[in-house]
Amino acid sequence: MKCFFNLEIEFFMKLKKSFTVDEIKKKLEHYCVYQDRCHKEVETKMKEYLLIPEAKEIIFLHLMQHDFLNEERFAKSFARGKFRIKKWGKQRIIRELKFKDVSSYNIKTGLKEITDDEYLETILQITEKRNELIKETNLFKKKQKLISFLMRKGYESDLIYKGVKSSLSLKKSNSLIMDIGGGSVEFILANTHGVLWKQSFSIGVARINQKFIHSDPIKLNEIKLIYNYLIRVYFYLKLKIKNVPPNFIN
Repeated sequence: MKCFFNLEIEFFMKLKKSFTVDEIKKKLEHYCVYQDRCHKEVETKMKEYLLIPEAKEIIFLHLMQHDFLNEERFAKSFARGKFRIKKWGKQRIIRELKFKDVSSYNIKTGLKEITDDEYLETILQITEKRNELIKETNLFKKKQKLISFLMRKGYESDLIYKGVKSSLSLKKSNSLIMDIGGGSVEFILANTHGVLWKQSFSIGVARINQKFIHSDPIKLNEIKLIYNYLIRVYFYLKLKIKNVPPNFIN
């Protein structure tokens, strides 16, 4: 009990300990040197020191002027690391960088660190490895699990098709692949001959929320608008798929 009490006192003493602006600069320099950081991460770290806005501005300026904080470099490092170590696809990398409030320009710059050849080779490799780990004997279920895995990794639907085709024998009949994103959902129709048709629809959760939901909790008329919108998309999609010719039109 005494030990716990002492630890509690030590914890609150640390909370109350104050630092000068120069001391905080040094601490944040070390924080940025340990690994590249984005502005949002540094801003979150600053909250530990209860800084006034003027002090935050001084420290931010210092970190940028001395190249401790460089968001373009961060985007490049992030894209390289997540792709080469975690084997993330570009879509997931983009989502994560957007969540960190990285600019569109820096996101595009970061993605240039990934070459097209390396990207295609990686998805083929991880698809093959994942295929060997899936013990499912039903070919349809195995294909669905493989597609779901690649979608979670953040790869594009046309590349998912290539990856699945290289690891599994797609049927001669058409297969529908969906790439579900926050803003849109891309549908791709393919078979053993290749991609027959693909189109993106603005029916992602984020886009639906932005377009239709303006109250909290959601109102009944908003639910009806969403339902009618999705029904229209469904019938349009059904018609497009039905009219796709059975030949290769890539």
